[in-house]
Amino acid sequence: MVIWSGSDKKAESYYRGLTPAFPIPNVRFRHFRFRVDGRFKKVKEHVRNADQLKGQLVKHTPQDAYYTTSCFLTPEKLGPKALRTAMFLYNDLVFDLDVGGELGTLENVRKETLSLLGFLDGMGVDVRYIAFSGSKGFHVVCDNQRIAEADPESREDAYKEANRAMVEEVTGAGIVVDGKTTIDTRRIFRIPGTINAKTGYVCTVLSRDEVARPVDEILKRVQRVYYPAPRIPFWGDERPFSMVRTIFGRLHRWGARSPPTRLRTLVSSRVPGTDLSVVVLKHFRRRQEKHEKRLKELQTTYKLPSFYVLSHEDVVYSISIKPLQRERMLKVLKAADSLNLGQFARYGLVYMPVGRTRDTNMKVLSKAPELAYVVPSGVECKLGRAHGRFLAELGMDVDRERCVVGKEELFLRRCVYSSGPD
Repeated sequence: MVIWSGSDKKAESYYRGLTPAFPIPNVRFRHFRFRVDGRFKKVKEHVRNADQLKGQLVKHTPQDAYYTTSCFLTPEKLGPKALRTAMFLYNDLVFDLDVGGELGTLENVRKETLSLLGFLDGMGVDVRYIAFSGSKGFHVVCDNQRIAEADPESREDAYKEANRAMVEEVTGAGIVVDGKTTIDTRRIFRIPGTINAKTGYVCTVLSRDEVARPVDEILKRVQRVYYPAPRIPFWGDERPFSMVRTIFGRLHRWGARSPPTRLRTLVSSRVPGTDLSVVVLKHFRRRQEKHEKRLKELQTTYKLPSFYVLSHEDVVYSISIKPLQRERMLKVLKAADSLNLGQFARYGLVYMPVGRTRDTNMKVLSKAPELAYVVPSGVECKLGRAHGRFLAELGMDVDRERCVVGKEELFLRRCVYSSGPD
């Protein structure tokens, strides 16, 4: 199970010292949502100004904090069953540019942001602020033209149509944006000045001169409150995690000692550059003959290539590097009765430890996973490029000529764990 590495206290300290200068006009008409303990919750109180917004951030210390890009007469009433009572007023013109698709790197996104700004200037649109999201993109928030429509629902529909027309003009000019975000009048945006829990970076407002600088220079100027350990659970059933995190939090408040920690390096099942995953099964140790029989049945049923079985502590990981779509992967994991089925169902990928496990003093606690045996298969198919290279460099016999799917780089992740079951 993954634990917090002091990030909660660092976040609380950051928000207590935060100057409440949010570039959000008419705060009193905005609806706010926070992610706390992994779950979204709406701020029930009516936040009337920037000082009260800061107070809510200090009170809840959210992992992520968002505001609506639209204004409502009674924003605290906003919800799926209260669309009419909240009463829509007007909507900001917003653009979200993220890494993905044609924009493969954050530097590409930055350059596309500059193209968007030039386009908006030519259209006479007033840009309110530009922000680095703290993770994989940039936000451009603009003043929108006010639409004089008496009925709130008709007014909201009119804003959607106006935003849709703007998206068509932007994309028609060859600029890549997330059009759905711009059109959606119920969209929430990350609050500038708040922490992005994925990276620990602060969502930061940038000047045009700053956006014109390379990403490496921008990141040097952006505050990073903490370096989060990836939250990667290893139990088949995900439900106990929020309870475990709550118990640990109470132990800290009661003055109990923190549980001992372990450091691990993990490799993901995700095929880089795609939405596919290679097969990574996790089982408790059993007799080799019994496990081989199950793997051969899976190879026959799902046409899987060779399995590489690695032993680690009291479990074995079985890897077959044929890339699969999500639904197919779920079927394989379910048929195998794999311990990481719940993890994949929730996150769309699974992880396997590589290298030695150490404590925080870098003392070795357990050896790296070792190849126990291979279950060969006559199936010939395209294989994951990065995972094929990874296994080959570990000394395993892999047909590199068939490793052609996805990018070649395979990224490893370093995680901090509490002691106890994986």
